[in-house]
Parts: sequence; C-alpha cells; structure tokens
Amino acid sequence: MRAVQYHPILSTEWFRLVDIFAQLVRLLTTEGRMPSDPKVLEVQGRNSESEGTLWDQAAHENILRIFVEESKVNVCLRMMHDFKKWQYDSKVAKEAIAERACEMKVEERLVESKCKRFEESLGVLFARVLTHVEALQLLDVQMLLEHMALVLSFCERYRKARLNCSPTQQEMLIVCYASSFFRHMEALKNDSLLDKACELRIVAMTVSHIVNHFASEYPASLYNEISDGLAALCDNEGFRTEWQRFFIDSQGELEMEQLYFFLRLKEVVDPLITANPERRKELRPILDFFKVLSKKLGS
Repeated sequence: MRAVQYHPILSTEWFRLVDIFAQLVRLLTTEGRMPSDPKVLEVQGRNSESEGTLWDQAAHENILRIFVEESKVNVCLRMMHDFKKWQYDSKVAKEAIAERACEMKVEERLVESKCKRFEESLGVLFARVLTHVEALQLLDVQMLLEHMALVLSFCERYRKARLNCSPTQQEMLIVCYASSFFRHMEALKNDSLLDKACELRIVAMTVSHIVNHFASEYPASLYNEISDGLAALCDNEGFRTEWQRFFIDSQGELEMEQLYFFLRLKEVVDPLITANPERRKELRPILDFFKVLSKKLGS
C-alpha cells in the first residue's frame, strides 16, 4: 500500500501500480470470503444499531482500512480523475499509447490492456472504500463530484445509447460513487457540497444515467445500492426542502423532463419492494418524493 504514489500515466512507475492495484483487489476479494467475526459484535460500548466503522466492524476489510489509514484515498482519486480526462481526449491518449508501445517494443494492445486493468482494479478498490463514511471524511469530496460530473457528462454526450464498458469501468461504477455520496451527505456536515452537487447537476445527470442504462446494462445486484442511495438523497433535509434547484437548466428553468426521468426510477424501486416488502420502510423517503413529483407533474 505504501508503494501507491501518484505517477504520470504510462510511466514505468505507473505500470508497476497497475500490478499493485490488481493484487490489492485479489486480497480484497479473499477477505470478502472470510466469515464475519462474531466477537466484534460483543465489544462493550459498540453501537449495536450500526454495522460499525472500518475499525470495529465484523466484516474483514483490512485492505480498505489500511487504504484509509495510509491516506491513499485522495491520491487514488486524483490518479483516476486524471486518467479519465486523459482517456477522454482520445487523440492524445492514442498517440501516447502508440509512442509508449514503441518505446517498450510491444504491441499497442498490450499497453491498452494495462490501461483497462488500471481503471478496473482502482475502480473496484475505490467503489468499495467509498461505502465507508470514514473514507469520505478524509476525501476531497469536491474533486469526487468533479470526477462524477466528468464521467456522467461524457456518457450523456457520447454514450447515451449504450455504455459499452465492463461492470468495473468508471462509466458503470459512477452510480456507486453517487450512491455513496448521497448516503453519507449528512454525516459530512458540509452544506457547500450540496451546492457543488447542484452546480454540477450531479443529481439530474445521475438519474438520467440510471434511467438510460439500468434496464439493459446494469446488473440487478446493483438495484439495492442505487435505491438506497437515492432514498438517502430524498431524506436529506437540504435536498428535501429545495429539491427544485437540483433540476434547473442553464436558463434557470425547471427541467420537467428530468422530473419525469426521476419518476421512472419507480421501475427500479417498485420491483425491490415487491420482492422484499420489508424494504418499504427503508425506501419510504424516495416513495414519498415520487408522490411529490407526481403532484407537481399532475400525474
């Protein structure tokens, strides 16, 4: 973990990082197969109503704990953000890959494979660590929002019909980042983050992204995570009391199309409640917001 440092894309040190991230994901997967430690649940003074923090939970996530303790969260966010900006400038990326392949005397596809492996391995690590509020409390969340806006804007402009990516690439994982942010917004106690999310149209773009792709490309295993994040958003006082400002277009008008898009999320939420009626209580905030939108739209 201590070898994880910021290095220029395609540099010799960067290529070593690709293997390090892949190894960390393998270790994280191995930890995930370990049975929970019941003794943790019996520790005196522990909040029995929560799943615990990274340091007192029953699940084994030492990789993520060290990831946070060694202050690697921000450096990895910066690496991923810079990588996607570089990748989205396709001409620059292709020329750099061709030049590096020539220097290394290998085929370009091998360098491209390393790039994909970098994105997928780091993406998985980052998605997992963001489920913990402790990571977000140490993170430059404004940069996270800028990264989300970068990826969502790219998808809105160039991949609206189909994402054409693996489940562990940023275009797919971006809703997991959004869900984690929505779930932990209140714990971050920073009203400026809501303002930033509003400025960058994070809510509107996330909703459009989900509606455009969930039925055809997102696995059903993510529906719970998506719904939980959106329910937390709807339960947030800053959003609940001023929700209109999150759906304003560049002319300052309310985007009615985006409200219809949000209502279409019923296609994600309703099947979950039908299959698990006990989840209705947890998802009540988004169900109530559906009613608010229906009334607004007169439907």
